[in-house]
Amino acid sequence: MKAQSMSPCAQQNDRQRQQHSLRFTCNALLLCLLILMLSACAKAPAKKGSGDLTPTPTPGHTVTPTPASKPITITLQIVGCPAGLSINWDRLVGTTAHINKVQKVTCGSLEGNGSVEVLLNVRYYSSDSRLHYYVYDNL
Repeated sequence: MKAQSMSPCAQQNDRQRQQHSLRFTCNALLLCLLILMLSACAKAPAKKGSGDLTPTPTPGHTVTPTPASKPITITLQIVGCPAGLSINWDRLVGTTAHINKVQKVTCGSLEGNGSVEVLLNVRYYSSDSRLHYYVYDNL
């Protein structure tokens, strides 16, 4: 048998065909993997039923409601401010009733140039008691 040699153009076309086939296979696998991952994220169908989630008391057991958490009390504390500095701090910051409130006002020379700056702590009435800080100068 005689071995046939391929021309350089035919060899290049064969390599390109193999590369194209490999890319197509990889893309198809990636697409299948993506579809599988997205289908795993889809919501499960809801169960059929009455939808009544109220607990049914059993004899000898008492169902007690979860006690409501007591809202925190936020009181204004002013530290080191001059007597002549009379400002409604909540209005200045733009707090909202029953959501957040200025908790502490600290006056002093924060920049070191002799002027008076104010550090405001704004506390939230949320369960995590978030705290935001604001700095004002030129008051």
